[in-house]
Amino acid sequence: MSDPGRWFAEWRIAAIWLWGGFAFFSCANKVAPAGGEKDLSPPKMVSSSPGNYSTDFSDNEIIIEFDEFIQLKDLNKQLIISPPLEPMPVIAVKKKSVHISLGSPLKENTTYTFNFGSSIADVREGNPSENFQFIFSTGPSLDSMFVAGNAVVAENLKSEAGVLVMLYRASEDSVPLKQLPGYFAKTDASGNFRINYVAAGDYKIFALKDKNNNYLFDLPDEEIAFVSGTISSEDSISHSLKLFRNPLNKLRIKSAAIEQPGKVKIIFNEHAQGLSMKAIHPSANPWEQEEFSAHRDTVILWFADTTLDSLKVAFYQNEIPFDTARFYFSRKTGKGAAGAGKLQVISNLSGGFLEQNMPLQFGLSAPAKSYLADKIILTTDSVATEIPEFQFTDSVRRIFQIRHAWKEKKNYRIDFLPGAFESIFGIKNDTSVFSFVVRPATEYGTLLLKINPGGADNNYVIQLVNIQEMILREKNIQLPESIHFEFLPPGTYRLKAIDDENKNNQWDTGNYFESRQPENVFYYPENITVRANWDLEIEWDFKK
Repeated sequence: MSDPGRWFAEWRIAAIWLWGGFAFFSCANKVAPAGGEKDLSPPKMVSSSPGNYSTDFSDNEIIIEFDEFIQLKDLNKQLIISPPLEPMPVIAVKKKSVHISLGSPLKENTTYTFNFGSSIADVREGNPSENFQFIFSTGPSLDSMFVAGNAVVAENLKSEAGVLVMLYRASEDSVPLKQLPGYFAKTDASGNFRINYVAAGDYKIFALKDKNNNYLFDLPDEEIAFVSGTISSEDSISHSLKLFRNPLNKLRIKSAAIEQPGKVKIIFNEHAQGLSMKAIHPSANPWEQEEFSAHRDTVILWFADTTLDSLKVAFYQNEIPFDTARFYFSRKTGKGAAGAGKLQVISNLSGGFLEQNMPLQFGLSAPAKSYLADKIILTTDSVATEIPEFQFTDSVRRIFQIRHAWKEKKNYRIDFLPGAFESIFGIKNDTSVFSFVVRPATEYGTLLLKINPGGADNNYVIQLVNIQEMILREKNIQLPESIHFEFLPPGTYRLKAIDDENKNNQWDTGNYFESRQPENVFYYPENITVRANWDLEIEWDFKK
C-alpha cells in the first residue's frame, strides 16, 4: 500500500489544480456588463487619396478613410454622381475605408461630384454620415457655378423630395429622351434644388419624376418639367419648374373586371373621348346600359343576361379599334346570378341633415327598369303630403332627385316602400326610410370674393377647394368680377385660379413634344376660415 502522507499531498495538489481550472474557465466565460453612452456620432472622413476637392485628377481609384468601421446602406438609391458615369464605378468597403474603382474614362476639365447621401454609416449603431460628398476636377480648377430653383407639381403646386433636376449642354439634342444629363441634383422636401460645381455656359434644364431611375424620360406616366429655351449658369436666377404628365399617345385599358353579377367595370388610362364598344362574342351586345364616369375614364356595362359563359368586347376610339377585353362568368360573378340580392337605396344626407342649396339626391345599386311613384311617401312633421316631384338625372336611371320646397324647422321623412323600384335584373328594393331636417342657414358662412384677374382677354376658372384639394365650388370669369359662395359649412378653405388659356373651363396639362407648358395655376396666399353666420369679404388681385 502507498504512503498515506504522500497520497494525501498528491490529492491536495490535484484538488488545487482542479479548483483553479474551474475558477479560470468560470472567469473566462463571464461577460462584462453593458455600459457607457450610446454612440450617436456618424463616421468622419480622416483622409483620402487623392484629397477631397483635388484638381488635375487622373487616377482610376479613390480611397476614402473614416475614423471607424463603416458599412454602405442602400447605395444604389442614395449615391448621386454628377455628371453620371457609364458604366458605374465599383464601390466597396474595406474596414474603415471606401474604395472607388473608376471603370470609365473621365471628361477633360470637368468637375465630378460623388454625393453619397446617407449611405455611409458606422457598423456598430448605423449612424449615417448625411450628404457626404467627394469632389474632384480633371482640370486645373473646380467649376464654381451653380443652378438653383424649385420644382412643383403644375396642377396643385405641391412639392416633394427626390425629384430629379437635370442640366444638359444647350447644343445637345433629343434630351432627356436619349442622353444622360451633364449635371443633376434631387429636390428636398420643399421642392428646392441646387446643382453645384457647374461649368460656365448655357444649358437646358428639366425636372423628372424618374420612376425607373435611369435618368431618362422614357415611361409614359413619368412627370416632366422644362424651361422653354436655355438658361445660363452665370445668372443668379431661381428657376421654377412645373411638373406635368405628358398626354398619352394611345388610349388603352388599365383594368377590366366583373365587379358584381351583371356589372362589368372598365377603367382607361385617360379620358375616353369618342369611345364605342362592340361585342365580339356573343355577336350582339348583351349589355343593356353603358354608364360613363364624369371624366369618361371609366365605363360600367350593365346586363341581365344570365346565360352568358363569356364575353369578349372590342373597343374603338373615333371608330378606330385600340383594345379588347374578355370576361369569363361563373355562378359567383355572373352566370345565373345577375342582380342577386336586394336593390339598395342610398342618399346624400349627412348626419340626418339636408344641406341648404343642395338637392335631395338618391342612388340605386343598379339601374332602374321601372318605379312606382305611389310607393314613395313624403311625411312632414308626421303628416303625409303629396307625392313628391321625382326625376332621374343620369342616362342609366341610377341617380334621382326628389324636389320639394324644403324648409327649416320641419321634420321630414321619406319612405321607399317595397317594390318602389325594380332594377334591370328584376330585383326590387326593401323598405328604406330616410329622416332629416334642413340645416339652418345660421350654421353656414358666406364668402364674398372680389377678383381682378389682371387681363380682360384671359379666361380664368376660380375654384373653392378644401385642404385635400377637393373642388367644392367653381366659377368661370374673364373681367373683374364679384363672386358669392353661399351656404359654406364652417371650416378651412383655399382659393385656386386656373389661367384657362384655351377657354375650355378646365386645367390642361402640357406637352413636352410640342414644347407646350401646362396651364398656370395659383392660389390665394392664405387659407380662408369660414365661420357660421358670418360674411367674409376678400379681394384678390392676380397682379399682386
